[in-house]
Amino acid sequence: MGRRPAAVALVAAAAVAALIGLFPGAIHARRGRRRGDGRAAPAATRGLWLDGLRHAHHASEGARHPLAVVHATSDVRGDHDVLDVVVVFHGWSSCASNVMGWHRAPCGRQGGNLEVARRLDAIGLPLVAIVPQLAFEERTGDPGRFAYRGVFPAFVDEVLERSAPLLGRAPGAPRPRVGKLVLAAHSAGYATLAAVLRAGAPESLRAVVLLDSLYGHEDVFASYAARPGARLYVVSGRSTREETETLAEMISARIRFARSPSSANLRALPMLVRSTLGHEDIARIWLGPIVRAALAD
Repeated sequence: MGRRPAAVALVAAAAVAALIGLFPGAIHARRGRRRGDGRAAPAATRGLWLDGLRHAHHASEGARHPLAVVHATSDVRGDHDVLDVVVVFHGWSSCASNVMGWHRAPCGRQGGNLEVARRLDAIGLPLVAIVPQLAFEERTGDPGRFAYRGVFPAFVDEVLERSAPLLGRAPGAPRPRVGKLVLAAHSAGYATLAAVLRAGAPESLRAVVLLDSLYGHEDVFASYAARPGARLYVVSGRSTREETETLAEMISARIRFARSPSSANLRALPMLVRSTLGHEDIARIWLGPIVRAALAD
């Protein structure tokens, strides 16, 4: 009988922790929050769910999901005034939290886990990963407001500003500047990435990465590849083979076969590789090594 009060207190504490986003089963709070508040991601991650963003893919009014999820690798410190940033555009029927790899996230579907946070943690570099929520769990690649000039660069700046606690920044401290920016797309995310390039990508753009994602807009990616200093990485699977061959002809590049990143020359640019991996495994296996190569001086 003497143990019951302690057990009740423990259960109550766990329930409160879940509500404030610190318990592994935390869910995204949809009501009773000040506009623009960030919510801590599940335990054991260095991440945030963000809503109320002014420059998101779509308007925040009525949204029942975060508009972006953010992860900082363990190497990020508060004294970093310049940070490299990796943005991953997801495909159809996806939820950004799943794409980042956070289980029990505020998603209706549980597929599409690309393990972005874990894969980028593994490369041992200080960087911030952002997965914008595009159309929420819908079969569309509509780029939304990111198709308009200036919106996407403003989105990245706003996310960094809102992520100050995650990045170890003191209250009121200026947000860190973007050092090198890597834009990656998986599956139907290519359409949003192409729209961002058309609208005018930030000057900090370092690399463009298509992970079984080249289903069209070959002309946009060919134009990017022609820019001085461009770093284009394309890994094609079975469903994107034809478009990759078209792009290769447009930019006079050779497509090479590689079983894994370790067997590919990631320094030979533009890099066009054919893989036998599955659609999601291409993103999981190739993202980290490509980002590490892209950010190398």
